[in-house]
Amino acid sequence: MKRGGDTGRDLLNIPKPPLALASMAGIVDVDFAKRFEGDIGIAFLGGFSVDDRAMSASMKMVERGRKEFIFEDPLKGIERELKKSKDCKFRTGINVRGSEPESYVEVARLAEKYDAIVEINAHCRQPEIMELGAGQSLLKDLEELGRIVKLTKDEGVIVSVKFRSGVVDEGEIIRVLGDSGADIIHVDAMAREGYDLKVLRKIRGMIASHLIGNNSVRKPEDALRMFSCGVDMVSVARASLEGNIFREIRKKLCL
Repeated sequence: MKRGGDTGRDLLNIPKPPLALASMAGIVDVDFAKRFEGDIGIAFLGGFSVDDRAMSASMKMVERGRKEFIFEDPLKGIERELKKSKDCKFRTGINVRGSEPESYVEVARLAEKYDAIVEINAHCRQPEIMELGAGQSLLKDLEELGRIVKLTKDEGVIVSVKFRSGVVDEGEIIRVLGDSGADIIHVDAMAREGYDLKVLRKIRGMIASHLIGNNSVRKPEDALRMFSCGVDMVSVARASLEGNIFREIRKKLCL
């Protein structure tokens, strides 16, 4: 399968194949990601709550039955995972949620030591996280999102932003992310059923950043449809719980 790409996106030094394991809170740690070593280019660990207020929100979610990563000291917990990922064949990303901009800066300083990608979570729609002004609530405050991206980027790390389409105008989001220097745009192309290919085509036409398509990828044909929209990578979350879908995609698409 021949895929195009410009040199700017290639400079991110992301290993092949062009498949990513998307974060799932309480599930995607290094041990889980290693199941797919050799079949993914990036593993986005987390989502991780990175400060005390965000961790308190995670604890509340656990109390009502959701899976979350719970650390007594969030930064130390994340660093343990980064140390474990040091010799993995995939590039490591950490999907993070914080209650204030400085929290993202602190985790960026940690990630820089391990050459890890920082993925700002503008995606989580759990009420405990949104009440902090984190997760999907950042899409309603694009000025703040842009500020967080810029501050994080200033620490010398590759910055990804994951968000769900259809919440606010994608054009406005992309403008802010472009102005603030985001390197990777990770789009949950959510539709009423499956995924919205139109939104992926729209975003591809607006950016030179590395674009990752996500949502409801359950078989190789789903990945192929996303690649046909010009994405650089396709990410998978829930389907990875059922087996090595990445290997299936690689074999079928000759990646």
